[in-house]
Amino acid sequence: MALASWTSLLESSRVFDLSQPLEPTIPRSLPTIPVSRWRCCGVTADAVRADGVTAANEMIVLGGHTGTHIDALSHVGYKGQLHGGVDAAAAQTGGRF
Repeated sequence: MALASWTSLLESSRVFDLSQPLEPTIPRSLPTIPVSRWRCCGVTADAVRADGVTAANEMIVLGGHTGTHIDALSHVGYKGQLHGGVDAAAAQTGGRF
């Protein structure tokens, strides 16, 4: 796709922000999913590069089902079947998923 086409597409697009604040109370789909953790590992004055640039450094840890996200149809099963009646055990065989 040509750059002009991409530019036109982006200019006519809308963004829907589904993000959640990164805090311990972020929504989780199950209580067994770990709560999110955030830690500041370094501040901008900790290390200064030769060119004078500094940056903060942080570590963020969260479960795969925290906040908002969109699942694929085969991500959730019910009674051993995926969307469309696909057998979940068979679908996981041979590295197809």
